[in-house]
Amino acid sequence: MYMSQDSMDRTVARKRNSYKLTAPDGTIYETDNIVAWCKGKGLIPNGFRMVANGHRPHYKGWGAIKIKKIKKTKKTKKIKQGL
Repeated sequence: MYMSQDSMDRTVARKRNSYKLTAPDGTIYETDNIVAWCKGKGLIPNGFRMVANGHRPHYKGWGAIKIKKIKKTKKTKKIKQGL
């Protein structure tokens, strides 16, 4: 089965979670792309995923919380627009 690049990008965007990460010094970061963020910091994404899912208390002193996204439907678009 062939998928266009645009279709694959939309599928990945729907499946991607947002994370709120707390550094050991207390700084808070938010990201939608945990893999790219971790690659830039030299950390492993699965460590953060395990913390966010409650399997570990922390990863190298870092905390993580998964932020649930609201699915965009016609109703949520109208609510956001104030209609």
